[in-house]
Amino acid sequence: MAACSTAFCSDRKSKSDQFDYYMEAFGCHLQWKELDIIGRHTLERERTILAKDEWDYNTRPTYYTAVRNLQGYVAYRLEEEDEAKEFFEDVLQHDPNNINALANLLFIARENETHETAREYQALLEEIFEGRNYEHRARAYADRAHAIRYFEQDKRCFHYMEYIERACVIGSSCLTPHRVEWFFDLALALYRRDVQMLYLRKLWSKNGIALDENHDLISLNKKIKAGFVKAAHLLYDIIQISNTNEMKALAWVFLGILLNHDPSERNYSDVFPDDEHGLHDITADECYQYCVNFGGNHAIALRRVGSEYVKLGRFKEAEVLLQRSLAILESWFAFRHTGLMYLAKYDQSSEEGNPKRQYLKEAEVWLKKAQKFKKVHADYSDLGRVYFLQGEHDKAISQFKRATSNDQDDYFDLVETHRRWADCLGAKGELEGQHEQQIKANKLQLQLQEPQTSEDDFFRDDFEFYNTPTRPGFVRFLLGTHIWCTESQRIATQLAANLTLNPHEHMDNGRRYRYHFFISYAERDRRWTFAFLHKLESEHSLRGCINHRDFVAGVSEPDNRTNAIRNSHKCVVILTPAFVEELAGTMSRSQRSWTSYELVQAVTESQFRSSGYIIPIMLRACTPPTTISHLTYSQCCDGQMAQNHWDKLIENLTSQDY
Repeated sequence: MAACSTAFCSDRKSKSDQFDYYMEAFGCHLQWKELDIIGRHTLERERTILAKDEWDYNTRPTYYTAVRNLQGYVAYRLEEEDEAKEFFEDVLQHDPNNINALANLLFIARENETHETAREYQALLEEIFEGRNYEHRARAYADRAHAIRYFEQDKRCFHYMEYIERACVIGSSCLTPHRVEWFFDLALALYRRDVQMLYLRKLWSKNGIALDENHDLISLNKKIKAGFVKAAHLLYDIIQISNTNEMKALAWVFLGILLNHDPSERNYSDVFPDDEHGLHDITADECYQYCVNFGGNHAIALRRVGSEYVKLGRFKEAEVLLQRSLAILESWFAFRHTGLMYLAKYDQSSEEGNPKRQYLKEAEVWLKKAQKFKKVHADYSDLGRVYFLQGEHDKAISQFKRATSNDQDDYFDLVETHRRWADCLGAKGELEGQHEQQIKANKLQLQLQEPQTSEDDFFRDDFEFYNTPTRPGFVRFLLGTHIWCTESQRIATQLAANLTLNPHEHMDNGRRYRYHFFISYAERDRRWTFAFLHKLESEHSLRGCINHRDFVAGVSEPDNRTNAIRNSHKCVVILTPAFVEELAGTMSRSQRSWTSYELVQAVTESQFRSSGYIIPIMLRACTPPTTISHLTYSQCCDGQMAQNHWDKLIENLTSQDY
């Protein structure tokens, strides 16, 4: 009896630990550390802005639930608990399995010590976690990314990017139309990062550094190009799979914007070289036209194209689109870019006197409207310039001061603002102040040009990050999130083309093997497996056999697999929950059959060899199938394998002895 009781307690503890693990992985708005620093003033301001949101669940379900969850978070932080619960419950009415809404309500119930209610919410969450519904998990990560991005949207940082990438990795295998939103959010993050990296490159270029001679600039250019390519593929995929014109319109406008960011250096013939996508020679203007065609009544699409026309000096077209956008929905973005349009008209006008001064008056009106809608540093800086051009120097200085003291640093050039302030002081005869502002501008420019550490470099991509040194005694593996792209076949082809192979056959005990190892894996884990294979082949000169690359065309599937196993010195099995699911038959017969067949063949073959023939690599703490439970597992958690396990793996694969 005692043994049964102990086993029961152990099982309950294990289940509790697993639930705590999932709660730590997904969590909720009310416990995310990234949101702890948000002040009351910001919350009160954003509460008003969020209330104007009019998205429909049927149009953008992830965005709708993310905004409602965020409204609930804001209400709770402002001590409006009943209102907060109403928002969370509204989410559950539309999406009963919404992890974040349930977790928020669980958090509130625990805070209030209403334990029965808390247990109800926990039971619902446990059921979701045990069900392995990847769409719900992807949406939870997308929700977290949205919340963090919402409060970081005017900051030069990208803490949220890892979460939206996780959503895309998980969601890429889901057939749900909701994945369009996740792809778009990642593309938008890459677009924002592109803006900042190009700004940094401009500062470095102003300093006279040759782009092809400086290591940091070379590295930056590689990041810029990689981000551009990745964003372009995401946006193209959105156009292909979206069932709404609104999302297609947004994808088209950002394809155009990315081109226009660096027009002399960018084209889509490099991104889509075979031209099967029909984008080989497309221009930014053609992208904008597609956007307007798809999103003729979509406020965001219209104002985005309008803002691009402002940059291009096409003011008549810009004004029409910005006004159409404002007629549908008032926004800070449309107010701001209407003001910038009049400021650009002033700069480009050859007129003198009242007609030209009228452009400044209009710019002042629209920038003030933008400031009333939302307090943003860039508006202070540009309004300060308007006052300076009008000769109102004290008003201008007040605006420049507010701009440079603001903690936001996105969407405007802080260095340029200090220089504007210096010019204004010079016009007033304040030469000492002018000199001080020039020193601040130069100092800031030098600070921005300094290479940043890996911890502070918000421009790093995950692939680069994952190749940085890890903690002592461990080696890093690439996870799916770090080599992710939306077309699994494309990544398979690219990796296969770039693998470094040892062409020589491998000898052992007089027997000739064509491969060092055959690798067996679940389809869902293909990206991790490709990276794992690439690491073994490129860094250790091993030759692996994998189905997508090495199977012989025209040979039957069973014969291909039998030949691969018999011609391999070892068999590496990537054990994951997905692999176990296929073995256990939780998936359809067609999906599980080859994994089961591979394992049976490998076990059969191992009867004629050493028990060390099968080398299992276990990921993410999965329970192994009973057929090979007697084997010793190399532990690998969240992409890190202990160095001694890695060394043993390499030794096992290359060993000449049985």
